Amino acid sequence: MSKIISVKVFGSIFFILLLNIQNQLYGQGATVLQDSIKPDSTELIITWQDGVKPDTEKHKVSFKDSLDGQFDLSDLLINAHGFVPVPVLITEPALGGIGGLLAGVFMQPPAQRVKMNHKGHPILGRPTIMGVGAMYTANNSWGVGGGYTGEWDKIGLIYSVAAAYADVNMDFYRELPLLNKEAHATFNFRAVPVYLSARKTFLDYFGAGLKYVFCYMDVTLSDKDTLQGHYYFNQLVEKVESKKIISRLTPILTFDSRDNIFSPNNGIRIDVQMDWSNKVLGSDFNYIQAGAEGYGYWQVFKPWVASLRLEWEQIFNNPAFYMLPEIQLRGVPAYRYQGNITTLAETEQRVNIYKRWWLVAFGGLAKAFDSYSDFSDADWVYNYGGGFRYLIARKFGLQMGADVGFGPSDWGVYVVFGSGWLRD
Repeated sequence: MSKIISVKVFGSIFFILLLNIQNQLYGQGATVLQDSIKPDSTELIITWQDGVKPDTEKHKVSFKDSLDGQFDLSDLLINAHGFVPVPVLITEPALGGIGGLLAGVFMQPPAQRVKMNHKGHPILGRPTIMGVGAMYTANNSWGVGGGYTGEWDKIGLIYSVAAAYADVNMDFYRELPLLNKEAHATFNFRAVPVYLSARKTFLDYFGAGLKYVFCYMDVTLSDKDTLQGHYYFNQLVEKVESKKIISRLTPILTFDSRDNIFSPNNGIRIDVQMDWSNKVLGSDFNYIQAGAEGYGYWQVFKPWVASLRLEWEQIFNNPAFYMLPEIQLRGVPAYRYQGNITTLAETEQRVNIYKRWWLVAFGGLAKAFDSYSDFSDADWVYNYGGGFRYLIARKFGLQMGADVGFGPSDWGVYVVFGSGWLRD
């Protein structure tokens, strides 16, 4: 989903990392790991075995796998107590193409380490996870922030809170039909976002909850192209060069049957949500944004996993230009293509070529337009590319690697943690 820019650029990079560490290591249905899965297996990794439990006593962490002796971080993740440093390389073209985020994650094991799900199967309880982080990129964008996530175990409610300060520089593009040209301008966003969420999972696969975002925004025009006198940019500057408050409430429904939250081989995830921003909530903007996302994974045969991503978004009323839905594809800079409506389809094919190593190929099509009558006239936005994955934590089925993506006018290199479609 399209997000407030500072939350998307900094908050999602950092906080999604925390949430997915929690979901995968101790999430609903995430169970103790078996050591009998071979490193090149594409079968379900997270399973329960009687008598196999995470070590509760401190011991020397090994970076070699217990089966094949290859480099592996499973032992570190299973026995992570206290502080864990997490470096992340940022390669988003819209942020200058290179940068980094360094997060410090603090993990506290749950009081009830093992419990039963609704089918009577043992699962691991969720820990409390706290984290702080800082980022900097090549176009002088930077930010600092922190987050906290845990579970109210008595009622099974998962809750999260995060806050940050971000100073982000981002290019925005608009078509100028009368001049038959495209113009762009660079805006600076100084923001203080606060994120709250609460979610309850039931029957293992279904979930429902609420998300709330409050963000103080100070938006200024940093630079614009040679069309600086054009009416469009003059009007845009008048509207946005001011301090604004965004206050947004989002109910969300989910279905998630994936066998692995990081690098799935089978299963489906569907998210349906609606953002509501209104003066009643203290926001300076009145708008509603609806969206649906679907991700499917199918193991065609043992070494080949096919996957499909479908997304739709539509916004109503009067949002700021930086809150319009955008096309998110590898090889396409963030916020390069925006409209009141976006539609997207992308496929990814992953093939196991040797033990822990996989090759990846992907491609997609998308459109951004202002009304459905404009669909046929809107340009197709495409991407294609490829990359590799390495099974870096076998017991969790966690793969990492890199992709090179190409779009209509740009390209980018992406460091991938789990899946190229990782979402909050």
